[in-house]
Amino acid sequence: MTILFINSSLRGSRGLSSRLIAHMVRGVEAAQVACEVVNLSERRMLHCQACDACQRSEQPGKCVYREFDDVDSIIQLLADADIVVYSTPVYVLGMSSLLKLLLERFYAYARVGQFALSQSGLFFHDIPRAICSKPFVTLVCCDSFETRTTKNCEDYFRAFALFHDAKWLCHLVRDSGRLLLIENDLLVVRKQQTFDAFEQVGNDLGRLGVVRRASRNGATRELIPIPGFRYVKNLKFVKRAVLKQALAVSRTFPSCDLTAPQPIERRCVSWTSQVDELPHHSRNPRAG
Repeated sequence: MTILFINSSLRGSRGLSSRLIAHMVRGVEAAQVACEVVNLSERRMLHCQACDACQRSEQPGKCVYREFDDVDSIIQLLADADIVVYSTPVYVLGMSSLLKLLLERFYAYARVGQFALSQSGLFFHDIPRAICSKPFVTLVCCDSFETRTTKNCEDYFRAFALFHDAKWLCHLVRDSGRLLLIENDLLVVRKQQTFDAFEQVGNDLGRLGVVRRASRNGATRELIPIPGFRYVKNLKFVKRAVLKQALAVSRTFPSCDLTAPQPIERRCVSWTSQVDELPHHSRNPRAG
């Protein structure tokens, strides 16, 4: 069995998503199961232009960008994996643009003109099941503890599972994520428990092919060590108190600032910046 981790954080290997994935990888490796991590920020990916050249080709996946970026190699890793972990931070209440870009490139491997019904009874076009129908886990990270912050991501992957006949093994929401990156004596125990739980999640996937409820609950438990906080956190006076404490923490612990001292190189480039390299018939994509 092989487990593929797709990290779509723009921070790549230096963000919270990567740190949590690293703990999951430890658990997978402890179960003696093969795994691979793909940091999308370190791969070259071009946006789908809806030119439909792939649909006119007799060979599935024959995208005009196939020789110009790394998407095809990532798709091959997806096809070879038994379980996929899609990890994304929340950017402007949605998933990372890197992950959305990759998912949109699935279009080239489908037969859009051939229609079918999914197992859940939804009308959809033909899909590349070797890519889209893999059992998957989602890991969504954000700094806020508001449940609505991650709602769009949750709704997207619920629809993804239904339309693609893919088994959604587990949805992990790691909110209040910045608390995992600061040094605070009050959080030491809770942070270690969280990291251990993520390692157990990876071990569950490796040994069982599923995530046990206890492991999921441990990975997503509230980080703020206040009894019953999950049930009172939406009260306004509680939010004011949390805000006051958060402002104090951000001043006291500047290490929570994730800004890198040097910008990392981006290999995800825009279509327009590469226009001179692309095939002639892809330079005038269909509008819409």
